[in-house]
Amino acid sequence: MTPFRTFARQLRIRRMHQHGGPRLLLVPLEQPAAGCGSLARTVAEVIDGGADAVVLHKGLLRHVHPESFTSASLVVNLSASTKHAPDSTHLVAHVEEAVRLGADAVCVSVDFGSDGENRQIADLATVAEECDRWNVPLLASVHPRGPEQGSPELLARAAGLAVDLGADLVELPPVADHAAQADVIAGCAIPVLIAVTHHRVDAETVAEARRALAAGSGGITAGQAVADSGDPAALARVLANVVHADAPRGIPSARSRPHGV
Repeated sequence: MTPFRTFARQLRIRRMHQHGGPRLLLVPLEQPAAGCGSLARTVAEVIDGGADAVVLHKGLLRHVHPESFTSASLVVNLSASTKHAPDSTHLVAHVEEAVRLGADAVCVSVDFGSDGENRQIADLATVAEECDRWNVPLLASVHPRGPEQGSPELLARAAGLAVDLGADLVELPPVADHAAQADVIAGCAIPVLIAVTHHRVDAETVAEARRALAAGSGGITAGQAVADSGDPAALARVLANVVHADAPRGIPSARSRPHGV
């Protein structure tokens, strides 16, 4: 059974699949050290390179060009944190605000297993209800913390959390064991996007992306990997070719499977 989605939500999900296939290349970006002028250029370059969507915080939308998004979707990140306070992710915007800003989808982060997990889970649930009200797709970025953060069992529970609270997509870190990663993805009722960690335009970055896709992922995310690569346009182009080359056609729908957190 396919879960019910309104026309508007289905339309926004289809807009995210800019290249017509079932896989996505999402590029989350933050303001670079060089300033917002550099960010506007980077956004334009990664979209020209083939990114399906770019993830940005609300304030940065004042410093990018709207015309860049004629061929890519805008995902507004409703969560924020800094590297100076680990596991300190907080909700800093709401769905209605994102809709006013032109978002096609929203993103919320959860540090699974962190000291702030309870509050972040409550925030995810609140945003999921808002997404239902406004018919906006929800990407849950769930990253386990602690000594077992790379275990397939914990990642499966993290994916299950996203499903249980109503996300349309979930972003997870990669699993070292290919078979285990495939099991995590196969057991998830919504498309799983795997975060690429390598920051260079090289064979290892391509191999990491291909491993994620071969495991059955619905695509990849590559934020700081692209921004820190030294050539955002080139890396976006390489990753887009990997994601969309030989991909089957059609937009995936959520699979109805039970999950327990």
